[in-house]
Amino acid sequence: MNFKFSTLRENILASFLLLHYFFVKFFTHKALLVSVMANQKKGKVVHNNWGDDLNIYLIELLTNKKVFICPNCFLTRKLSPRRYMVIGSILTFYPLDNVIVLGSGILNSNMIKNISGSPWDVKFVRGPLTRDVLLSKGIKCPAIYGDPAMILPLVYHPHGNIKKYRIGVIPHYIDTNLPIIEDIMGKYGDDAVIIKMKGYDNWTDIIDLICSCEVVISSSLHGVIVSEAYNISSYWVYFQDYVYGWSFKFYDFYMSIGKKEVCPIKITKAGQVDDLYNGRREMQSVNAGLVDKMQIKNLLLETLKK
Repeated sequence: MNFKFSTLRENILASFLLLHYFFVKFFTHKALLVSVMANQKKGKVVHNNWGDDLNIYLIELLTNKKVFICPNCFLTRKLSPRRYMVIGSILTFYPLDNVIVLGSGILNSNMIKNISGSPWDVKFVRGPLTRDVLLSKGIKCPAIYGDPAMILPLVYHPHGNIKKYRIGVIPHYIDTNLPIIEDIMGKYGDDAVIIKMKGYDNWTDIIDLICSCEVVISSSLHGVIVSEAYNISSYWVYFQDYVYGWSFKFYDFYMSIGKKEVCPIKITKAGQVDDLYNGRREMQSVNAGLVDKMQIKNLLLETLKK
């Protein structure tokens, strides 16, 4: 499955975006082309999914270069320009030819067959499950793991260090309006906060909110990842049944930090959250140190600043 521009008009507009990138890169040498499932409008990030949007914010912060979202249009497929895949479960959504992979992963086990092309280089991937898939496709991949969001504590320090909430609820965007979310908020009131990964104001607000919670329950992968990165007790939960293979990306991440026994917890009643809160100390991120954050940061800098 690839997000291709199908109509002539879409391909023409997307090709102009690609030509704009070439222009800026040629004259300033301060432009990067990144394949990511994010959107920009009038030069600003459309806040549809914080985890995907983080590509733009984090890369620009690290490199002081302008990030251009690579359009999957005819001209891209024809020229196959050098580009990067960094944060997100995107390796099956775009052709990998001439791509440098820096921490990306695979969305679910149903989509492995959609991998196409061969990357220019793979510096590291999100986790060992992604590496196994790439190796099975004949793609060289080192045993270096880590979602790039894990380096956030090295580049951003949350405002204040006060725990304002007992519970932080981070629903996947498809879960946001479920009745169980309302039930949890009704039970805990001001002791809980819903952290929405879509429609946020500033990208750093998400980190600040997560770090203001004693415990986080999340059906969003990057809700879990940021919690682990900042050593906030967190639980991988789900509020409804999803498509087969949806758990692949979670297991991939947890294996990268040495938590091989973690399983998702289905939340059907608000009262279940009490048990999770009471067991929070056992869930602290004691193994998150297995990801060498400095190594990941250095690989990002060395590659993106060339």
